[in-house]
Amino acid sequence: MGKWGAGGAWSGVVLAGVLAVATGWSAGCGNGSTNDKLTGSSHPPPEDASTVDSTVIQMFPDASEESITIQPQNQTLTSMGPGGTQQFTAYLAGSMSPVQATWSITSGVAIGSIAATGLYTAGGSVAGTVNVQATYGNLTAQTQLQVVLDLTDNAGMVPMATQQALLAGGTADAAFAWLYPYDGTVFPRGLLPPTMQFAGTAPDATYVHVSFGSLDYKGFYGASNPGRVAFTPQMWTTITESAAASDAVQVQLTKISGGMVTGPITESWTIAQGSLKGTVYYESRYSNPTDQGATMRIKPGAAQPDVLFGGCNVCHYVSADGSTIVETQRNTPPFSSASYDLTNNGALLHQEPDESFTFGALYPDGSVLLRNAALHEGSSTTSPWEPDVPGVGDESQYTSSLYNVKTGAQIPAPGWDGVVSNALMPAFSPDGTKLAFNHYDTGMGHSLAVMDYTNATNTFANLTDVSTDPMHFLGWPTFTPDSSWLVFHTDSNADYATWELAKADLSIAHLASNTTATLDKLNGVLNGQYYLPYGEMAEGHMNYLPTILPVAVGGYYWVVFTSRREYGNTITTSDPYYATANTTPGALPWRKKLWVAALDIDNPEQPSTMAHDISHPAFYLDGQDLQTGNYRGFWALDPCQQNGISCTSGDQCCTGFCRQATGDAGVAADDASTSSDAAMSSDAGASSDGGGGPEYVCVPAQACAMEYEKCTTTASCCGAGMGIYCIAGYCATTAQ
Repeated sequence: MGKWGAGGAWSGVVLAGVLAVATGWSAGCGNGSTNDKLTGSSHPPPEDASTVDSTVIQMFPDASEESITIQPQNQTLTSMGPGGTQQFTAYLAGSMSPVQATWSITSGVAIGSIAATGLYTAGGSVAGTVNVQATYGNLTAQTQLQVVLDLTDNAGMVPMATQQALLAGGTADAAFAWLYPYDGTVFPRGLLPPTMQFAGTAPDATYVHVSFGSLDYKGFYGASNPGRVAFTPQMWTTITESAAASDAVQVQLTKISGGMVTGPITESWTIAQGSLKGTVYYESRYSNPTDQGATMRIKPGAAQPDVLFGGCNVCHYVSADGSTIVETQRNTPPFSSASYDLTNNGALLHQEPDESFTFGALYPDGSVLLRNAALHEGSSTTSPWEPDVPGVGDESQYTSSLYNVKTGAQIPAPGWDGVVSNALMPAFSPDGTKLAFNHYDTGMGHSLAVMDYTNATNTFANLTDVSTDPMHFLGWPTFTPDSSWLVFHTDSNADYATWELAKADLSIAHLASNTTATLDKLNGVLNGQYYLPYGEMAEGHMNYLPTILPVAVGGYYWVVFTSRREYGNTITTSDPYYATANTTPGALPWRKKLWVAALDIDNPEQPSTMAHDISHPAFYLDGQDLQTGNYRGFWALDPCQQNGISCTSGDQCCTGFCRQATGDAGVAADDASTSSDAAMSSDAGASSDGGGGPEYVCVPAQACAMEYEKCTTTASCCGAGMGIYCIAGYCATTAQ
């Protein structure tokens, strides 16, 4: 992220007599809001400046050459919890007499509060950098305060002597090792805390030490069998809201078993500066005692999913905007398929008497569908393989064409009709300009192709095979939000599925160069070696069915996929293809689960020239049912909200803009650009007085767009040229 000025530090003095508007970025030091931005305004701060997270430096014209300064400058405040304080005083330059300034926090509002007297008080739940501002008449000055949290927690009521033994460390148990999470994982904000799981003898107590620039946490936890530790949600929020994008979050575990100490063992994680958007729709087996198939949905961070459609309504695709879903009813033959309106509680839009809508590519707004091809087994005379995607074509035979989702009417498609007959598992890009599919006509299951698409004329062009693999069957392509990369799975089986000993890994195609690479870190490989704790034979090559969140979040793209890998010491079912109903006495949890991984975003100023691994180690999506088989996650944004409806970020609004509601005016559309970035994301913290934070609503389009708000070019983003770019139609940052 960019920083204030060239050096990233405040000068502490602003001269009067000059009308200026600062256009830089605040230091990205994990301040509890995301990427606090600075924008210009000529409006003075409210009277109660202690509760304002205004990112405005206000400098008013004055005939004099006077200035003010804040003392002390650039301090560090170490707090052991709520209540740590730092007194600030404003002075006229060259004078030892203080002036009665108006105090405010211009970024880092969630970290603490400042009183009218200039006394800053740390909230104790978030660490990071705070920008403090003093205003005296038309004179303004700033300084920076680094708030460091030094926290100790004895959640397990561990005796002092045992604590001292744990702090000393030891080497008693050679089997003590991390099982989950993986070293190098990138976690977003807003999730449930991960359950740390480890091998070796069961601990009588565990010591967890988390450290990075602005936080040092020492936690003592009680016995567990097998070895597991989980932060409280409050502590996990403190960690993730305090860590900056550049922080390596070091996590160390030490345990004591039978008086013998082992550890520490160490991992390092990265915290992305944003919370995941949208909803993951997925298929589940035995989501209740009798249902053998249901379409579920879960919001990242939710404690549990909910059932969207039961009764074996499965095999779904969702439009990128979250408005429309298509799926198949497979309870009893003859099977049918249908489209449903997710903006109207899943109301039926159109039903087909066969499976012709199953796994069809939905245009991002849900208006049209490119049908997935289906042939009966043995009907082809040109190949021993058939385009046999499970759930398609059991009752009918059809080729790929374009259809109206609401009426089922076929739409003429110049450039497609007569050119492509059998497209499997097609998918539109989030911006609707491209279509990817298994090009069965030429590759017989072994190739992926991409075409350009113009929605206004329903025209296709520029058919290009972007990946061919004679050893694997290529399926389930999904675009990154910028339409520059294509993630897909390479399967050992011709049905592109996850069962019957299917082995698959995720790969990526770089469309500009027509080159491909495997996503090694996501698949469990680092420097050519498997880091998955149970090894390649037990966990390797079991990654399937990817889809990507249509927008960038916190500097990354995010992919959800199905995996049959083991989950720490929680799911260690020996047979990865085990599929017993969860109602069977003694049934074990299925290993078929949803996982999520971060993908690096190219720096738009230095784009990649060929395919390479842009992935990071994956994390288990907490909140999904632990017993059931969960698979084919399909990630979409939520249906957009109209103006005046509450929001947390612009991607939730039909206009694409979410701004602070103010006083009697309701929506301060003219002044919206003065809102801090804490408000522009789902990571909005409380106001500086701890009063619960401001409210935000969808508003008409503004002069420039904040992070997660709609844009057409980078120039339309408020932070253009300072670390923010227009990516896939939304202003976004990159972690590179």
